Amino acid sequence: MRFTPYLYIEMSSVSVLGYGSLLVGALAVLVTVLVGWQIFVLIDTRALAKRMAKMESSLRSEIKDRLETLQYTMYMEALDIANVAAHAAGADLEDSICLLLDDFKKSGDAGKRFAFIYAFRYMESFMKIAPPERVEAMEQRLSEMDFSISDWNDFCLRVTDFCEGNSSSVDSRSCVRLQQLILKQKQQALERQLQDNEHLS
Repeated sequence: MRFTPYLYIEMSSVSVLGYGSLLVGALAVLVTVLVGWQIFVLIDTRALAKRMAKMESSLRSEIKDRLETLQYTMYMEALDIANVAAHAAGADLEDSICLLLDDFKKSGDAGKRFAFIYAFRYMESFMKIAPPERVEAMEQRLSEMDFSISDWNDFCLRVTDFCEGNSSSVDSRSCVRLQQLILKQKQQALERQLQDNEHLS
């Protein structure tokens, strides 16, 4: 059987349409797969971000706990070292106390905490061994340090908290003498502040 040219043209156009449909269908499938993949990746990325945020929070909490444990250990060790060092200082206690109080005044949170430990232990040892005339001389030296009322308030609160929390390791008589000394310094600092305010006005 022979095909006429017309019939050949008709059949070739049908086959082209079939290939075109097949190609369009294939492209539609590919686009659908790509869109679906993008949605899957987006969802998976959000889940991953949540997991990472949870891990970060957990790590931060663990690091904080370990730092607090380390700081507490260092704090307890510093107490023992400060106690021994204070006894070893002997006649140099006054100079040591002034240096430590100066560090307390200038330091930030962590440094202030450790400066307080040493200053408290040195002052406690001083109040235990010093005769009245030596205490008076120490009072004079402390008043010359120009501690503000807020500095003495901070130090006084720390002394009170420390004595209440560590009653077994603190000499109560020395602690009372120390608190009296600090109260005098607070009073002098308040008087200086009032005088300065009067001069300004």
